[in-house]
Amino acid sequence: MNKHNEKTLRIRDCFGLTKDYFLFLIRSRYDFYRFGAMVSNLCDCPVSYIGEVNTDETIGKPIFRILHAVASEQDQAEIFIIENKTENYSEVDTQTVFQQNTFFPNLFDQISHYYIVNKIPPVIIKANYVDYDFLVLICKDIECAADEVLSHFKKPSRFESVDISSLLQSTSSNNRGGKNAEFFQRLFYASEMQVAEFLENKEKKIIGDVTAIPEVNKISKLREVPRRANPEYITLLTKDQSFEV
Repeated sequence: MNKHNEKTLRIRDCFGLTKDYFLFLIRSRYDFYRFGAMVSNLCDCPVSYIGEVNTDETIGKPIFRILHAVASEQDQAEIFIIENKTENYSEVDTQTVFQQNTFFPNLFDQISHYYIVNKIPPVIIKANYVDYDFLVLICKDIECAADEVLSHFKKPSRFESVDISSLLQSTSSNNRGGKNAEFFQRLFYASEMQVAEFLENKEKKIIGDVTAIPEVNKISKLREVPRRANPEYITLLTKDQSFEV
């Protein structure tokens, strides 16, 4: 039973309190990983693949891959590069639902991609943008400018970019704009959590699982008991440390 003075904390209530967030749509002649390599060169930072967008609650469960980079440790600026369109989804489920809600019965004869942001379905966020390749999410410390990082996407010379950060600003949950804003806010948070998991797994690969019990400390009937040192050998070593067997 809920108390009368209880307050439910929602994502949008905390979003933007400590960080600034920016969102760009990108059109490029490069594929996903090649574009990531270009961003790596532009920002002089390594780019890593960290996983996929969770779309379990989306019709067709499309799969969108994510790249991540720390563009500036000083400004705490991070970049997330996400596929905006994919051919990896359940076409049967998607086709059934969208054809029931469209006046274009042959829609899927012409369209093979599923989009995050696009004008024509199948799409998660419907907006007046057509056939963009990538989403770039940037977050930075609210006290820092990160002008150099942002300039690569606000005034690009090697690809086309549209600033759609306004989609993050709606706080109403009673209209489409509010739902769109909440989707992107969740996307930011989920991506940041994936980075934390990625770094943790990377550290485990380097130093091993520090939570594992060392073999010598395990108690088991099957564990071989260490052999006792030969007293004669110890005596010889005390007299002459160069002695070997």
